[in-house]
Amino acid sequence: MGYTLNFAAVWRSFDLLLEGLALSLGLAFAAILAGCLIGLVTAFGLVSKNLFLRKPAGLYVTVIRNTPILVLVLFSYFALPQLGVRLGKIESFVLTLAIYSGAYLAEVFRGGLLSVPPGQREAGLAIGAHGNADTHLDHPSLDAAQRPAILEQHDDLAVQGHFACSRDRSTRTDLRGAQDQCRDLSGDRNLDRCELPLCRHLLGIGCLDARGRAPSLRAEVIAMDFPAFLDQLWLARIPLLKGLGVSISISFLSIVVGTVLGVFVGLALTYGYRPVQWVVRGYTDFIRGTPVLVLVLASYYVLSTVGIDLGPFQAGILALSVFCSSHVGELVRGALQAIPKGQTEAAKAIGLTFSQTFVYVLGPQALRQALPAWVNTAAEMVKASTLLSIIGVAELLLRTQEQISRSFMSLEFYFFAGFLYFVINYSIERFGRYVERKTAVPS
Repeated sequence: MGYTLNFAAVWRSFDLLLEGLALSLGLAFAAILAGCLIGLVTAFGLVSKNLFLRKPAGLYVTVIRNTPILVLVLFSYFALPQLGVRLGKIESFVLTLAIYSGAYLAEVFRGGLLSVPPGQREAGLAIGAHGNADTHLDHPSLDAAQRPAILEQHDDLAVQGHFACSRDRSTRTDLRGAQDQCRDLSGDRNLDRCELPLCRHLLGIGCLDARGRAPSLRAEVIAMDFPAFLDQLWLARIPLLKGLGVSISISFLSIVVGTVLGVFVGLALTYGYRPVQWVVRGYTDFIRGTPVLVLVLASYYVLSTVGIDLGPFQAGILALSVFCSSHVGELVRGALQAIPKGQTEAAKAIGLTFSQTFVYVLGPQALRQALPAWVNTAAEMVKASTLLSIIGVAELLLRTQEQISRSFMSLEFYFFAGFLYFVINYSIERFGRYVERKTAVPS
């Protein structure tokens, strides 16, 4: 509680902050431009009658939208070199963000294309605009589509490996310790017991070559194959399952808490007194305009300076719940304001209280309208849970990085982690569609 703000330190580093801001804006601008091009091309594929264009475009959108951006960034920077594609930090981030934003913009452009009246297309063909009719007639209508809010966070995470031999450590060694190996890979050999080390077990080769030198990282990566990955995956099943459980728990708790808070935020924005609306509006605008990563770091590091000590798990839940509540609040507000006022007046006329009106009249109708967007928000919370690895929460991504640091199999493990996140988010999406069908009003 005795912490004193020292903005002089901020001022001394202000030039560096401005440099970082300029870099962030430049990267975002380049990625958005590239993403618009990718999204536009993908949108034409989505609306195409050609099955060989429509199916790959739909698969690209579905996979990318259901995969966390942090996993994609790490995959492009650490895993692609194993395929012979080496990109710098800036290039890999711009490429990843462009692909990620392109998947979202493709749906926006697709909606714009489908909103164009068929008569315009036929008129274009009638005046001889063959082949380019879509470009000349459809593209101006795309401005009417909604502009997606794309969250840009990136973190430069170093994945380290280790070289080990029994009782021998070279200058390149970076070992976390034999106890960590026993805890995370309980079925593997133990360095403390003078048994075969991890790299010898995984690669089936000696840790030293004929000249007594440790093999290079490139040689070890090339030597790994799919059976070795299955063997390593089996050894790491317990840590990965624990990390998956932590990710699911974090996502579930943040969605539940954020949804409950968001309902009250939406009610305050719609029916609250003017001062209450001003305060809540400021809250939602501030939270929605702040990256999730900043909220996570603030919850863990800043709150402790004012006497609120939260563990990594609790701080992560707080940050994600607050972020979720701001988005859900806007969904609730929009859904409630879309209901005709005559229904509220009719409920008052028959003597219903506000709570009864909300439960029996407004709530069911608002649920039908807000459910599709709420499903997207729930999926975003699952993807945002990967950011908690920054503050040390042992969720799926952090567990995956721990296994990569032991096996150097970044391509396989990042692909596997992305697949697990895809399964979770796609399941949420399918469940949301099922509930939407069940709650829809019969026509």
